[in-house]
Amino acid sequence: MTAYAIKPGVAQQSVGDVRLLMDSHAGRYLELNASGALIFDALLQNTPPAAIAEQLLQVFAVEHAQALADVESLTQALLAQGIIEVRNTAE
Repeated sequence: MTAYAIKPGVAQQSVGDVRLLMDSHAGRYLELNASGALIFDALLQNTPPAAIAEQLLQVFAVEHAQALADVESLTQALLAQGIIEVRNTAE
């Protein structure tokens, strides 16, 4: 299982249902809605993608296939934008 960590220099702030992620190195920010914040938090807790999709199903009116696609899409976007990174999980 892949484990993720927030990259150094990235700060986060919740404002109502919105999560702001601020990358001080790149000088940019990303705004996540409530479902994006749920995915973000679950990724940092090492929750498997299928379990994150199940959480989305319980909270939001979304189809299972869409929930899985949303988890994958946001994970790839967070990696590409340098917000999260794969954590070394050497055992």
